[in-house]
Amino acid sequence: MHPHTTTTTPHTHTHCHRYDPLNNSWERLSDMQEHRSNFTMVVRGDSLYAVGGDRDINTNLDSVEKYCVETNTWSSTHSLDQPLSGHAAVVWEGEIFISGGFNLKYQCLVSTFLYHPEQGTTYLADMAHDRAQHCMESLAKRFYIAGGVCNLREFYTDQLSCESYDPISDVWTAFSPLPLCHVGAASAVLEGKLYVLGGYSQEDYSEARLVHRYDPGTQRWENMGKMAGPVTDIRACLLNLPAHLRRSEGQKDL
Repeated sequence: MHPHTTTTTPHTHTHCHRYDPLNNSWERLSDMQEHRSNFTMVVRGDSLYAVGGDRDINTNLDSVEKYCVETNTWSSTHSLDQPLSGHAAVVWEGEIFISGGFNLKYQCLVSTFLYHPEQGTTYLADMAHDRAQHCMESLAKRFYIAGGVCNLREFYTDQLSCESYDPISDVWTAFSPLPLCHVGAASAVLEGKLYVLGGYSQEDYSEARLVHRYDPGTQRWENMGKMAGPVTDIRACLLNLPAHLRRSEGQKDL
């Protein structure tokens, strides 16, 4: 059973846009080659990679596309070794690391692997807990994973357990569980701390408007207040905004 079970088929698209913070404007770019949603997008070198995802509610994808900024074109790279959606990815030392997600049968996975656009997939140590629709961020030479859903017999339940990964020793370590469920949440790292923003609860589909921040120094989660919205199936990134868009001078925004 897919976590977003619905009576109608959700729309997927190939659209791609670029945001210009200097002019506070959006620009339409070339479309991707394949319709996809619930995928990951990462920056490696001077290219962007759209990894996996689903074409519709029953069809996961194993395809990966590379976007060239200079030519404004998309091209196919090495496929994943299995269809995958709802996964998370980070780039570290120029390599793409991917964790969890849904397989072809929409089961949550424990797998972690290194994806190379030319060679394909190299599997690494498994996580202790299965998860999908979670967050993963690189912080202080480790990958921190939080939120998402996990398998519970035929259905899913909220995943509150959190883990961090050492890419040098290939070892996962548990850290403080989330105080609140965050499925399909956004995440970002700011000033050495991990932020998890919004999402929803798989148990009752209520929106989790809260923002939680994890401090590796104190090893605790902090409640940072509520989001105005939207809060579900969102993404976040860091931008150095021009002065006229900042909330206060010298401040970075999520």
